[in-house]
Amino acid sequence: MLRLLVRSGEAGLPAGVIADALELSASTATFHLGRLVGAGLVARRRAGRQRIYSTRPAGLGALLGYVQGDCAQGRVAYAPAGGGRHLESLRAAAPRPVVAFVSMAGAVRGPLAEGLMRWNAGRRFDVLAVALKPAGTHPLVARALREIRVEPPATPARDLGAVLGQLGIEHAIVLCPEAERACRGVAPFARRREFWPLDDPRRPGDDEEAQLGALRMVRDALDERIRAWLRDRIQATTP
Repeated sequence: MLRLLVRSGEAGLPAGVIADALELSASTATFHLGRLVGAGLVARRRAGRQRIYSTRPAGLGALLGYVQGDCAQGRVAYAPAGGGRHLESLRAAAPRPVVAFVSMAGAVRGPLAEGLMRWNAGRRFDVLAVALKPAGTHPLVARALREIRVEPPATPARDLGAVLGQLGIEHAIVLCPEAERACRGVAPFARRREFWPLDDPRRPGDDEEAQLGALRMVRDALDERIRAWLRDRIQATTP
């Protein structure tokens, strides 16, 4: 029914024509068309004694984005052919390129990287941390960043599934092997993806000072990597 209506374009089709084409009784066709109208996928108008039905592109677009981005969580098996065009339009609409740091829990490496990238890059990029299984920010992240006068992120890492199809990500930087393996089953959600493997600094049983020392090592490694990454970007765009 939807395929028939999509192919009919803005002109739409009378209910009787739809029923005949699908070999349905008039009452059955009217019932299903009514449900599509109620869902916001189809529009209905009168033309004399006939009711004309046509698709609502905004409603169908929202449904496709919801199925791919929210329900399917970006899984490759559910990615439509040519789906990259939607991401390209999102990227074109963004005021600045989006950099997303991807990890499994988003507790340490993601928020450290987000804070450092914001500090070093200024307003050159929009930056966020995303996680496949968000677990909140480790309480020592803010302390480790403020030691070097970097403001920690105001919000925890976002669920990657919640941003799929919503953000046009230019650079996805994956920070742990587990997330890298998981991302192989996700439809391409960024124009460029890089892998910066870093060990999780959290160790069960460590006291606070030991944990803070481990966080500092990851912080400093990320800071060095981010500065080098930014230098490469600047050199690449300098005539």
